[in-house]
Parts: sequence; structure tokens; C-alpha cells
Amino acid sequence: MPRQVREQATASHLYRAQQSSRGRHVVIPEADHMTPVTAPTALADEIVRML
Repeated sequence: MPRQVREQATASHLYRAQQSSRGRHVVIPEADHMTPVTAPTALADEIVRML
């Protein structure tokens, strides 16, 4: 994905997270579109934190 498109998508995700009083936007640098495969531990940690 081109850098500019990635930056716009990230900004959009951040904006949506900020719309919720409990929203949280987490960037996992080593992850790609298949986060469960490329960064399973970081994803699991965030899921546990939400529970």
C-alpha cells in the first residue's frame, strides 16, 4: 500500500476510535492486513485488555 494511502487509512481508523468514549487505536508496526497471522501475540494482548 502506498505510504500516503496507509497514512490516510490510519488517520481514519484513529478518528473512528476517538468517536467512542472507550475507543482505542493501536498500531502494531509488525502487523499487516493478516494481523492474527503476523502479530498474534500483540492482537491477543489487546483483546485481553478489552475484556
